[in-house]
Amino acid sequence: MIFFVITVACASRLVANSRPVFDNDDSGRTDYRYNIQPYSVYDMTRWLVTTTEDDKDNDPWRNRHTFFRFAYPFSIKLWAATVFSTAVTAFAYWYIEREGAFDSAHKATLQVAAAGGLEPTTVSSKVLRASWALATCIIISSYTANLAAVLVSESKTSARFSDIEDAIDQGAKIYVHRGYGTESLFDSIPEYPPHLKVSTTDEFTDVYNGVCDAVLTDRWTFELAYRSATYTLSCHIARVGEEIAHADGGWVVYADYRH
Repeated sequence: MIFFVITVACASRLVANSRPVFDNDDSGRTDYRYNIQPYSVYDMTRWLVTTTEDDKDNDPWRNRHTFFRFAYPFSIKLWAATVFSTAVTAFAYWYIEREGAFDSAHKATLQVAAAGGLEPTTVSSKVLRASWALATCIIISSYTANLAAVLVSESKTSARFSDIEDAIDQGAKIYVHRGYGTESLFDSIPEYPPHLKVSTTDEFTDVYNGVCDAVLTDRWTFELAYRSATYTLSCHIARVGEEIAHADGGWVVYADYRH
């Protein structure tokens, strides 16, 4: 009997020592498990990042901070032609309608008040209204199509290099962050001149100021810099080429217990 009690006690001790220790350990909970939370994994894929040759901010007509930004899908001449044709059509409509009314202003007021709008009363006015409605549909369709084309073109960037091979061929000076894994990545690129690789602790400021031509960095570091107002408001940066090396990082999270 004593031997049985000692055996059970030792087994219980071994089981207790094998269980993970939690901050909120509840001896009544036995359904322990490991969890890997999605937000605990971040992407450390290596990419080449460089500035983009973008002169859009130099064109006031395309400047996104101006009030007339919405007008860019049409040229100035096309906008002028649209406004002019609208004014001519309105004058022609008024000229035709005034012939059939003893007081055009009074009749128009009554039509609007009766919720009838400026309803045409002559055949010429009806033809004019139909043609102008068709022209309006064409104008709106053209504007929408041009707007989509503008948004697509502006989402594309014109980077200085197409990939890291292109940067090497052009003798680009590439910076890496000192102490990061990207610093030793150049060892696998023997054709890259060693004197062009520089280790720094503020690589994005250097590429922003034109000190270097490109940066070899992790994806998550690039995402932080890309969303930083310090760089994105006055400096366009973009990843170029395919990923140079793939790596992930993260940590395992213990769940205290499951209800």
